[in-house]
Amino acid sequence: MDGNGQFTKILHASCDSLQLFRTWPEPVIDMLFINLPSAVSTATCIQLYDSKGALVKKQMARLLPGNNVISMDVKQFSAGIYFLHFINSNGVMHVQQLIKN
Repeated sequence: MDGNGQFTKILHASCDSLQLFRTWPEPVIDMLFINLPSAVSTATCIQLYDSKGALVKKQMARLLPGNNVISMDVKQFSAGIYFLHFINSNGVMHVQQLIKN
């Protein structure tokens, strides 16, 4: 190395952990955990739909800035495929497919 270096402009880099919307465990048996990121303090509605598109559960949550972990009791539902809907603080809808055993 001759000690000379060259730098380029960074156009976009994101290490923001607030972009991660995820659920666990998979498959879920009785208690579902949902990581909901939020940039601001806000209220949100989490909706669970069955494979026929019927709303089976609706849960309100108060989100704080950062990552929020919300639990949802799903043990009363039969085994099958479900869809979790969540609208983030930017108005973007996220949909996550779940498998319930």
